[in-house]
Amino acid sequence: MMVLPPFSMAAATFGELFSASYEECKKMRRPLLAGALTFGVVIFLLLWSLSAVVVRVANDPGDSRGLLMIGVAYVLFILLSIINYAYCTVIMLEHVQSVAKAMVRSFRWILPLIGVGIWIFLRSYGWVMLLGVPLLTVDLLVVHQPLAALLGGCLYFGGMVLYIVRLPRFLPATVLIVTEGKGIVAAAKRSYDVTKGYWWKIVGNVLLLDLCIWAIVMIVMMILGPVLTSFLHANQMPSVGQLMTTGLIVCLLVTLLLEYMYAFILAFFLQLTRTMVANPRR
Repeated sequence: MMVLPPFSMAAATFGELFSASYEECKKMRRPLLAGALTFGVVIFLLLWSLSAVVVRVANDPGDSRGLLMIGVAYVLFILLSIINYAYCTVIMLEHVQSVAKAMVRSFRWILPLIGVGIWIFLRSYGWVMLLGVPLLTVDLLVVHQPLAALLGGCLYFGGMVLYIVRLPRFLPATVLIVTEGKGIVAAAKRSYDVTKGYWWKIVGNVLLLDLCIWAIVMIVMMILGPVLTSFLHANQMPSVGQLMTTGLIVCLLVTLLLEYMYAFILAFFLQLTRTMVANPRR
């Protein structure tokens, strides 16, 4: 397994960081596969139980009970996604191999991870964008007000620029809050300190990582798309069993892809954070 030396990572290339992250994911493949299987089955059961409700609401848009159930399901999907991310965080950053232990410990990190995400958003001036949204909404939906539109647009796009510029300095906080056991505010401050002089390195590596992930997702979709299409064409009236089997397989594959995507991003940021912590720039 490739391990980057602790004090010679300043010159680490994207390829070296990518390779080290891949090795980390390979080492933790057992709990990652178990997590993908668990979350995939739960999501499939939730979707399957919701399908009848969606059909009922489509036929009767005034079905308040059905709409409430869809809303609850939406909240559950978000909660499952957060738990899944916390589970991957425990595996990749605490290197927990036990599936049961990782699942239990993941609940410990849900609130801190949400909190640090909100704090990063605020410290990166993402809230400035939110100030512009009501003004733009009033101009578009209520009454045309050129001044409100101008002010809202300036706040929204100005806030977006500030957010893009500031966000890279706080990205390692999601790693530091776990690896160094810091609180939400302390992790953000520590992140801002260790990323001094590394803005271009962070942005460049993140863009390359996004490009690689996008390419992998596109390849998987290009493979899965024709397979599912041919199955549906071959079975004009698929049985309930066939639909359940197909739905389960799709859920498992999508969850597996998400699981490894979460894990790889965390592993990559762990390697990148180590680079900056070991080689501070003044």
